[in-house]
Amino acid sequence: MKNEKFNVYYAGLASLFSSKDDVRFYLNGIYIEPCENDEGAYIVATDGHRLVAYHDREATITEPLILSTNNKGFFQTAKKKDYAGVYGSFVRDDEGFITLSIPEGDSYRLKTIEGKFPDWKRVIHWSRFDNEKCSNFVGLNSKYLKDIYPIIPKTNGRKMHGLVAVLGSDPTKPVMFYDEIGEHEFFALIMPIKTGSTIEVPEWISRLKS
Repeated sequence: MKNEKFNVYYAGLASLFSSKDDVRFYLNGIYIEPCENDEGAYIVATDGHRLVAYHDREATITEPLILSTNNKGFFQTAKKKDYAGVYGSFVRDDEGFITLSIPEGDSYRLKTIEGKFPDWKRVIHWSRFDNEKCSNFVGLNSKYLKDIYPIIPKTNGRKMHGLVAVLGSDPTKPVMFYDEIGEHEFFALIMPIKTGSTIEVPEWISRLKS
């Protein structure tokens, strides 16, 4: 069978978004789908609440597969920054596994999941991209978003905590984040690193519509 390949690091990062659902077992994996209108593949993961999709331009995938995140050793390795830009070549077998080889690294026999992955493109709100532009664009340094995480209240109960972002009418002013519950009464401000009235939507996102 033909050798195929995908970006190992993208798959590792995507695993952070996958589910551990015993019912919707097909969400417990990384979905790799060949692009229809472009070279490469999409590497997708969701837990039903969050979704991430990477456009892997250099991937060569002949048909979709769902890579089980029960391959814990592999994913622990794959999401390390040392694997940024590293591609793994793999061969499928008839037993529901792939054999993945990483250049100058290890080989893995990885379990795949049989089943149909949801149509993840349906969750994209295309009205936002009708003119292939996003308005009121504000760029933020993701490092500072990560720094906010430790101050979000943590509880062992069922109460969910999160942050609300307020952009305000002036995109040059700091973006304010505050506790969604409100009982802890804190807020954080982050200065934009790039602002503008519009930003062009990447071409590959627009092609998802077809």
